[in-house]
Amino acid sequence: MLIIAGMRISKYVLNSFFILIFSALNTFSQPYFEPVSISGSYFPTGESRPLQGEKVFNLNFSVPVRLAQGSLLVFSPCQEYRVSYHAENMGFPDFLSTAIPVSILNYLNDSNWVVNITVINRWNQIEWGFKSGAWQIGGAVINTVKVHENLKLKFGLYYNREFFSDFFVPLGGIDWKISERMNLFSTLPNHLKLEYKILQNLHAGVAFKSLTNSYKNFGNEEGYYKLTDNQIGVFGDAVITGKIVMTLEAGH
Repeated sequence: MLIIAGMRISKYVLNSFFILIFSALNTFSQPYFEPVSISGSYFPTGESRPLQGEKVFNLNFSVPVRLAQGSLLVFSPCQEYRVSYHAENMGFPDFLSTAIPVSILNYLNDSNWVVNITVINRWNQIEWGFKSGAWQIGGAVINTVKVHENLKLKFGLYYNREFFSDFFVPLGGIDWKISERMNLFSTLPNHLKLEYKILQNLHAGVAFKSLTNSYKNFGNEEGYYKLTDNQIGVFGDAVITGKIVMTLEAGH
């Protein structure tokens, strides 16, 4: 069971674009631009893991800069703080991730084709700071083809220098406006969201997320922690005022 709550500032843009952030394959793939996003997640103990729980806090920013010929340069600094706890008071480290993704979105001469190139500098560790041993370099290339006004297809490749190995993941996805009320956004294998517009300022649906991360351990036995997670749940988005949106999500 997971519970996620967050606040964000969103602005609709005409062309979808994709910003890769701190989670190894957590890709923002909706046709919205979020200059600021704050969220917290709570994973209580349950049948699947009766002893261990987790709390996760995220802070994200996005700063776009328009370049020549309509291209965009986007800086997306972000911070993740992951706190694990154990019902029997066994000690678990806190996991910290600081990332500075930089994306260039190139709108080719054919406006139906967009190429997104992202480079990600990231520090994943169990201590605060920017230690050289915690540094990872990664990135992605995502191509988006506009099939028609309501359908876009995506394909590409993600890479990150994880502490366990070089990590490559082929990417594929779809942005599909199924009807005036229903949309499907995805960048698989890590993200899928089916959204239904209940009211103008109230949306709900089903979301799937998958991630793989590794964190440097600077303890007595220097090594790393590997984290893999798959989440599926239902969500609701409500516009509070202006461009401020509140999100609630529950699932497993």
